[in-house]
Amino acid sequence: MNDESFRFGAYRLDAAKRELERDGTLLALTPQVFDCLTYLLRHRERAVGRDELIAAVWGRADVTDTLLAQTVMHARRAVGDSGGEQSAIRTIPRFGYRWILPVQAGEAASVADTPAEPASAPAIDTAERAHDRNDDRVDERSIAPAGSGEPPPPAASTSPSRLPRIAVRRPRWLGLAAFGIAAAVLVWMMRPGDEPAIPPPPASATARPVLVVPVAVAPVAETVWVPLGLMDAIAGRLRDGGWPVVPSATAVALARDGAAAADPLRLAREAGAGLTVAPTAERDGGRWRVRFDLHGAAELPASVSAEAPELLDAARLASDRLLALLRRQPLPEQIDADPDRVLAEWVQRIESEFLADRLDAAEVLLDTAPAALRDRPELKFQAVQLDYRAGRLDRAGQGFQAMLDTLSPEAQPVLRARSLIGLGSIARTRARFDEAEPLYREAIALLDPLNQPVHLGTAWAYLGVSLGSLHRFDESAAALGRARAILEGTGDAFGVAIVDAGFATMQADRRRLADAAPRLAQAIERFERLGAQAEANGLRIALAQMYRELLDHPAALAVSATVWAQVRDQPSQRLYPMAAAVHALALIESGRLAEAGRVLDGIERQDGRHDAAYQWRQVRYARAHLDLERRRPARPRASWRRCSPTRPPCPAMPGRSGAAG
Repeated sequence: MNDESFRFGAYRLDAAKRELERDGTLLALTPQVFDCLTYLLRHRERAVGRDELIAAVWGRADVTDTLLAQTVMHARRAVGDSGGEQSAIRTIPRFGYRWILPVQAGEAASVADTPAEPASAPAIDTAERAHDRNDDRVDERSIAPAGSGEPPPPAASTSPSRLPRIAVRRPRWLGLAAFGIAAAVLVWMMRPGDEPAIPPPPASATARPVLVVPVAVAPVAETVWVPLGLMDAIAGRLRDGGWPVVPSATAVALARDGAAAADPLRLAREAGAGLTVAPTAERDGGRWRVRFDLHGAAELPASVSAEAPELLDAARLASDRLLALLRRQPLPEQIDADPDRVLAEWVQRIESEFLADRLDAAEVLLDTAPAALRDRPELKFQAVQLDYRAGRLDRAGQGFQAMLDTLSPEAQPVLRARSLIGLGSIARTRARFDEAEPLYREAIALLDPLNQPVHLGTAWAYLGVSLGSLHRFDESAAALGRARAILEGTGDAFGVAIVDAGFATMQADRRRLADAAPRLAQAIERFERLGAQAEANGLRIALAQMYRELLDHPAALAVSATVWAQVRDQPSQRLYPMAAAVHALALIESGRLAEAGRVLDGIERQDGRHDAAYQWRQVRYARAHLDLERRRPARPRASWRRCSPTRPPCPAMPGRSGAAG
């Protein structure tokens, strides 16, 4: 169906032209009011949730109900409706809104026929009308009627037509924004976990999440993995038991703040958790004792503990006893023996190194694992994670595909879903968004029946980013809204920041760069508050590209210089080639050609150490741009040829932000 033109009563809305007419007279609307009407018309066959509508109109989630109600009120006034009559837009109590007026769409809407009388509103009961009046109650003295040229409400988006334009065809820079978001998710997307049994619906369905902090243990050689590795094992056990748990990456980030770490209740507030679990592990003779000190739940005892000959067994039993307390059930006396305990401990040892960002130590553990364990899919997956985190994307892609060739959806759905997410993220990093979409959708189908909110939220978030880059904005907004709802329920501060960065990316793809840049800057600030510097730098690369396209050269230079200063002495970092290329381009556009040449001279010796098929193309493009600015016409042609015609195209002209990896 052609969804660009709609006729209803005396009105005609043309979505492509962004025009609303009444009896042939053009009405003036703010961008938000127009987008609100268009979204409700396009989805008139169903009710649209408040969060979904907010994501579609503003491209972000931090919009108040008051602002939404104001916008809906203006939309109603624009089409001759009101909150009392509800002849066009009906309020769905405690959910959202639905368009109910009969509509002609497509070619039929383009024919200028005699306007029909507005249809009468279906019967709405008194309670629903009262709820709607409360929803739309605002100080109308401060709001001009629709069509009067009223200023946009607070935080309104800048019209795309008012943004600075570069006199070339539309840039395909969003691949770089996607790269920045992909870089931010390396820790977040790779949480380990055993294949869980599907739990019954728990009493925790509306519970606030549990925050598990690093384990206190005597610092000896054999326990170096315990603070983070055992913490993650406990969190996974609670999560697999059906309780919402703050992801380990967020817990590690929060614990970096010494003052917060010393205050369990402050930690809980930062994470949005209802209960903080502070574990302690002690060895007494031939047995381990694990104790959980509980903070923030007055109805629970101060602690719960368990003992067992093996550390992981003691932690599992303590976790099961905490779950029993939360469910008000009898405490278990023992747990079944785990035949894969050695494998589970090895996985947690490796995961502790990932959480601490010690990739070299993780590689040593993988190389020295017992031969019998190295053939297990759980350890093979950890090896693929290592390649992905280290930026060896070709190898990681081959590894994820090999996992898919051997993993059964029935036997190991979570590992298979995570492999699909990994392949999708590699495709998205290379701006192959059409390849990424089906991979994320298959992962979602596998994860939907399982209690795996972190991985499910990841898949929805990256599906939303991919759909936005494909300019399927309505679907993108719905997917990102779904991701945010899932991840907020687990206290996943990392995940929520990623989703908010996705909303900023979608705004940029819709040509709302002036709104997108500050939103991305806010996401960067959130990562920095979490102590996640690498993740913040990944997004800074995308932010520098936004400033370049806005022709704000001082801002682009300042942001790119910040990233480059932090990675220029670390050529093994995955961000290294992209940070160098973006900084060189910002220097060129600021007229500082000599400095740009020094940056490029220093990094080109490293060419090929990362994903040569993609990231290093940006370095070659920067070199071509520099040669052109220096008026060396023969050299740019050679540099552009090196971008390779068999790969995704390099930027066509200087002055544009390139597609990115």
